[in-house]
Amino acid sequence: GSGKTLAYIAPVASVLLQRAAAAAAKAAAGAVDGTKPPHKQLALVLCPNTALCQQIIRLVNSLTSPPSNKPILKACQVSSTNPPPFDPPDIVVTTPGALVTLFNDRGSNYGPQWSAEGVSSRAVFVVVDEADLLSQGGYEKDLNRLLDAFKAGERRVIEAQVMAELNMPAEQFSRSPRHIKQACWDGGVPAMIKAGYRLSSSSSKRQSQQQQQQQQGQDAAQDPSSSST
Repeated sequence: GSGKTLAYIAPVASVLLQRAAAAAAKAAAGAVDGTKPPHKQLALVLCPNTALCQQIIRLVNSLTSPPSNKPILKACQVSSTNPPPFDPPDIVVTTPGALVTLFNDRGSNYGPQWSAEGVSSRAVFVVVDEADLLSQGGYEKDLNRLLDAFKAGERRVIEAQVMAELNMPAEQFSRSPRHIKQACWDGGVPAMIKAGYRLSSSSSKRQSQQQQQQQQGQDAAQDPSSSST
């Protein structure tokens, strides 16, 4: 072909491999300090038909690493005839209709990672192949449903992070004014404060401690003397 598929798979693969290496390092550190390892991240590729899905999977499988010549990434197609694996792959290839059916039908039966929220929280890339075709006709409705589901899932992830950061009960967040919720979705705690949210004394102290820890981590990363020789 023209190399169009490789043109987006190559940078996606590069980023996924870098993040997988970083996650492995964090998991190793977590084994020592007891922190929970990060979730596996993935890329989602949406295609108009099964033939193109299979073509993309063949391409991903052809990207191997010597001397074993094993694929450097795992890809799978999800459809009504190809149920999702329990362990999410690196790249999920599917049609919008098949993914909508999975979310509406029984995606959660395969584990929370295959719900709309689970996929949206793990997907660092969403590639729309043949976008001109998928954005019109019978594909458009399913594509818009997916984008709305991903947006809602992303918001729930942000809300959970903010509530944990502020030690805020879910009921309290649900009663927050609309502009505070919108600020939360747009920029987390800093945006909420700018929009008029008032931190409690305990939340303010926790926020200050987290900022200090982040600054210490950045200082350590920039300090040449802290690196191994």
